[in-house]
Amino acid sequence: HWNIRHLTQRIMEKCEMNRVHLEFVPPQYTSQRCSKCGEIHAESRRKELYECVACGYTCDADYNASLNILHLFLGQVGSLSSPAEQKHSIPSFA
Repeated sequence: HWNIRHLTQRIMEKCEMNRVHLEFVPPQYTSQRCSKCGEIHAESRRKELYECVACGYTCDADYNASLNILHLFLGQVGSLSSPAEQKHSIPSFA
């Protein structure tokens, strides 16, 4: 069995060997944030379905989280300190 630290180290080594840029993205709230409107609500994530309680956007929950990770990687979302602080300051991802 692999532990996360060992797995991360191996991935970093392989990326360095192959001259691949590796970027880590903080995962906080990526499964609860709407990739369309940016609102964060825990109740929007229902197992494999994501349905935003704010704007009604619906999609696969893992797909929604992956879009949020992409937006974070591209720098389109600011700090993810807490849902209360971010609630009204997230730009739209339309």
